[in-house]
Order: sequence, then C-alpha cells, then structure tokens
Amino acid sequence: AYSMAILLADEIYRQGLKREVKVFATDINQDAISEASAGVYSDEIVHDIPSNLLAKYFTQRPMGGYQVTQNIRHSVVFATHNMIVDPPFSNLDLVTCRNVLIYFQQSAQKRVLSSLHFALNKNGYLFLGSSENLGDLSHHFKVVSERQRIFYKTSDARLPIHSANTLPVTGKKANAAIPSVASLMKNYRGQSSSVASISFANETLITEYVPPCVLLNDDLQAIHVYGDVANFVKRLPPGRISTEIGDMVNDDISIAVMSAIQRAKQKSEMVYYTDMHTQGANGVYGLNLRVKYVKEHDLPSAPGYYWVVFEEENTSSDSKAKPVSYDAAQQAKQRIEDLELELKVSKEHLQVTVEELETTNEELQSANEELMSANEELQSTNEELQSVNEELYTVNSEYQEKIAEISQANGDLDEVLGLAKIGIIFLDENMLIRRYTDAVKAYVNLVETDVNRPLHHISQNISYDNMLKDVATVFNTGDSIENEITLPDKKLLRVTINSYSYNDVSQSKGVAIVFSDISRVKYMEMGMAVAYKQLRSSVNNALDMLDTKPFSKKLNVLLLDDNKAALKLLSENLRNIDSYECSTLLATDISQAIELVSENEVDICISDYYLNNESALDFIDALKARRLDIPVIVTTGNLTEQLSPILLSHGALDLIEKEDITPALLDKSMRYAVRRQQIDQHIESMISTNLDKPSNENKLV
Repeated sequence: AYSMAILLADEIYRQGLKREVKVFATDINQDAISEASAGVYSDEIVHDIPSNLLAKYFTQRPMGGYQVTQNIRHSVVFATHNMIVDPPFSNLDLVTCRNVLIYFQQSAQKRVLSSLHFALNKNGYLFLGSSENLGDLSHHFKVVSERQRIFYKTSDARLPIHSANTLPVTGKKANAAIPSVASLMKNYRGQSSSVASISFANETLITEYVPPCVLLNDDLQAIHVYGDVANFVKRLPPGRISTEIGDMVNDDISIAVMSAIQRAKQKSEMVYYTDMHTQGANGVYGLNLRVKYVKEHDLPSAPGYYWVVFEEENTSSDSKAKPVSYDAAQQAKQRIEDLELELKVSKEHLQVTVEELETTNEELQSANEELMSANEELQSTNEELQSVNEELYTVNSEYQEKIAEISQANGDLDEVLGLAKIGIIFLDENMLIRRYTDAVKAYVNLVETDVNRPLHHISQNISYDNMLKDVATVFNTGDSIENEITLPDKKLLRVTINSYSYNDVSQSKGVAIVFSDISRVKYMEMGMAVAYKQLRSSVNNALDMLDTKPFSKKLNVLLLDDNKAALKLLSENLRNIDSYECSTLLATDISQAIELVSENEVDICISDYYLNNESALDFIDALKARRLDIPVIVTTGNLTEQLSPILLSHGALDLIEKEDITPALLDKSMRYAVRRQQIDQHIESMISTNLDKPSNENKLV
C-alpha cells in the first residue's frame, strides 16, 4: 500500500499536478493492520528502496530504522476487511489484489472477483497476482498486460455477488482450522527468522560440539549444515530435492536417526547412540549419533529445533548423556511400534474430525440458506448505498468547489484590504477581535496576538472616548454610527461603525469598525467650494461689463420642478425679463422633461435639485446619456456648502437658492450659462480644427 502511494505521489510531483490520492489498505488481521499503519521498517529497507525515494518519503528514527513520512501515511487509510463476507468498496480507480485468490476455492474466488468488479469505476484497473486470472469474468475486462496481470474494466453490468462455501465458523470446531501460533510466527518471520535461529544454534553448537551436524526445524526440515556430513547423507538425486532429514541421510542409518529424533522430543533429553555403521563414499564408517531437541523460548507455542550430530566412532565426549549401543533389529522393531501407535492415534483423530466435519457441514448448509437470503438483502442495500455514495460524492465535489471559491475570495479580499490602506477591525458576537487590517495600527495599538481579545483591552491613539459605547449601540440596534475626528496633526479621520448580518438585525453576527483618512477629500471639497464662488463672481463681473447685448433670438427654456407652484413662480419671473423674450416648457419629472427636450429645441434648462425620489444630478446624467448638450441651472431650497462642488463637478453651470430668485438674477444666470456654453463650443471647434491640420502645422501652432 505504501509503495503504491509513494509511486503515485512521485509521479504527481514529476508531472507538476495537483491530485488528491487515497489508498485503502485492508486485511482481515487486526494485528497486521495495526503494525502496517505505524509504517516502521528496519534498517534493511535501504537494500529494497531506491535512495532518492528513501530520502524523500522516509524519515530515519532516532532508535534505528525508518518510518514513512506523514504525507504518505495520511494518504493511506488502513481498515480490517474480509473480502469474502464484508460489503465491497465502491468508486475505486485501481484495485490491487495479488497472490490472495490462489488460496481460495473457486466459489470464493468468483465472489471476490464479483466484489472487485463492483468496487471499480468504469475504466478502472485491476492488478492481480502472477498465478491468478479472471475466470468467468474475463469478458467484463480488457487485458492491458497479460504477463503482469493488469486488466481494464469495460463493463458496468451489475454482477451477482455469490456467497462462498467456505465461511468462518465460530465456536470450538472453528479452532481446528486455525493454524498454530508457531506456524504463523515462522511464516511471518520468513527468511529473517531462519537467520536468527541459525545464529542462536551456532552459539550453542560452537560451545559444546565440533563434529559435523545438521540443524532441523519442527517439521524435520534441514535448515543448516555444520561441517562435512558427506559420509552420512545421500548424494543429490535427480529431480526435486527434499530437505526432510529422513530423505537426506543414508538408508542404513535412517531408522536410527528418526528413532532418536522421536525419543529426543518425547523425553526432552539428548539421545546418544553408539556403535553405529554406515556405508560412505569411501567405505564403511563407524559413528556415534547424538540428537537433542531445544526450543527457542519457554513458551509452548515457540518453535523448536533438533541437533543431529554425527561423531566418529573413536571420538571421546564429556557429554552427560547416557550412551546406548545401537541395535538395528531392536530399533527397527521399536520404530514400527511407534509408527503403529501414531497411525492408531491418527485414525482416532481422523474419525473425530470426520464427525465434526459432518456436524459442521449441516450447520453450514443451514447457514448457507440464511446467507443466501441475507445476500439478496445486501445486494439491494448495496445498490441503495451506491446511489447514496454517488450523491455524497457529488455533494462533496460541490463543497470542494465552494471551498476553493471561498479561499480565493478571502485571498482577494485580504489583497484588496491591504492595497486600499483602509483600517478595519472585525468584532464577533462576543465583542472579540476576529481580524483586522494593517492600516488600523496607526489608530489602535494592535498586534497579531490581540486576535480573540476583547476590544476594551486595547488602547487607542485617537480621541474617541465613546467608541466602545457606540460599538455596543450598533451591535444592539443594527444602525450605523459615523464620527469625524480631528487628529493632532490636523488630519481628519472618519470612523464608521457598521453591523454585518444575514437577513435582519436579529441575526446580527458582529460589528465592523472602519477608519478612513478623509483629510484630502475634505480639503478638496472646501477648495472647490471656494474656487466655485470665486469663478462665479469673476464670470458674473465679466458678463456685467462685456455682455450687455440682447440675444439675437428668443430663448426656449425648460422648467423642471415637482412643485407646480414653483413652476408657476419661475414662469412669472421669466416673463418679467426685459432684455430678451423667453418661451417656457414645463415638466414635473425627469421622464417628461427628457421627452420635451427630445421633441423641442431647448436652449437652457432650469431644474429643482430634489425631484421626488430623484435629483437634478439624475437629470443631467439622462441628458448626457442621450448626447444632449444643453446648459442646466439648478435651483434649491436648501443650499449647503457641499452642494456647489458636487453640482459643479457633475456639469451644472449655476446654482440658485429659491429665496433669491428674481428676474434680474435669472437674466444674469441664464446669460452666463448660454455664453459659457458658446465659449465651450468655440474652444472645442478650435481644437477640432487644429487636430485636422497636417502634422507640421500642428507643430507650428
């Protein structure tokens, strides 16, 4: 499982991709899962893993050995799972099941393969062992590599998951099929266990014996030979080689060796036979035979080993074992009796086993019927779970997309707040600081560790004593509060306190305090107001001295006011102008005024600033949208210093307070507006003419 995760991670890194990989590693043995999940290996792993992968995906432990890195460990999910009886996984892209099916009967193999077919996505891959095949399911897969046993799923057909005939049985009878702890330990340890055992035996043999000997395991298999035993064993025959000691030694001493081995284990003492002879390669050899049985540990389940020592006949020994002169006839007779006894015991054991198997078979038949019924229910449940799983997968994908969008939006928001240089403090429902921007540090003494601290614990650099009180008011009412504070350096600071909520004030979740330096904007507004007054005064004085001629034609004036009495008063004042004649068009809203302007020739417009839910600014924008270049004079009943710069920057040519309106004032304002428009048109005409001349004339100009 770790190898698969490492190979995938390395290939993703090599291609520069971003992929989420999950490897599900399962086994029926909980102890194996626990050990595998730790991901700890001995120093011998350096011989199996390439150095670049070892350095990248493993860390060396202080006490020795290596451990898989956290990122690889987190990509592998370990779980206990019985592939024969447990429901299969789903939506997998690759299933690796190598050298497992060969231990199953055909029915169990078919069930497992059906489960694996169900678990795979369409176009998924199945990786089997070198001795395994698909059997009846081959037409549902395409062969990718016959040699490597890699297959490609081509069918989405739902296959029945058949029940296996061999199922685990609880109770006493099941224990007979459970292998011994000793065999499990030997299989698990493998070659490393043999090496450790040889090392253990060497120490004892070197201490007590020098003659040739053979070390056997509990199964009487030779696992190591010390010294030259060529005179006591057969020459290697053609064909398959057996390491069983009875097949290895010379025929004339085979009975003696097997008898000594049996006695050594039964009596737990060394067996010492003397006066033995065997036919060697160069003649007859006299020998003494020693056999001793030892166990690796004191535990009953610990593995045992036999020493079979061949001594020359004249070799002296200080062993405490009692020598027994070997009598071939007597030993053969004893061997026959032992074998007959073993056969009798085996027959009795076999009879008991047959009876137990018959009982077990009846129970299995009954259990099989129940499992067939349960299997149909599980099949239906599997289909429902598959549907739910697909829905969950879709929802999860949507959530992943939303999370990515939110992360990007948060990043963009942080970048905007940083570039805007606006100080903002976000408070949660408990008046604790959630986050803040760097610009706020100029006004409130905040550091990174102040997050999740109450606002009243933080000192300020501004004179705003009621800030905490105003924050509480905004949080309780939901209404915004705005204050302008003059700083010691004469700068003007605007502090705005707003609540942020979902739908209404009752769902308010926090407060945002915004600090904005409005000094430059405020001074520009004041400067524009002063400049507007000076410009208007200068232009009016110039018009009084220079522009005394009447207009050459009658002026068409549009009057826009939502108050009909105000319209009547304006019309009366226009009729009282003596220097020229005015024709008026009346409108009470912007849409009506735009319609009159579009249908009639209008020289000037006089509009009230407040028009129901609109204003004169909206009227000016509507004229610009239709490319109507008509001068606009604005009247108002509530004149403020801020209003003049706003109207001037928007395109209005004059602002008159309604209380000051007289025929003379209207005459002067309209004369100024009309002449101003004529001057602007003349300047634009000159610029257009110069741009149309050749480039050398443009340079001369």
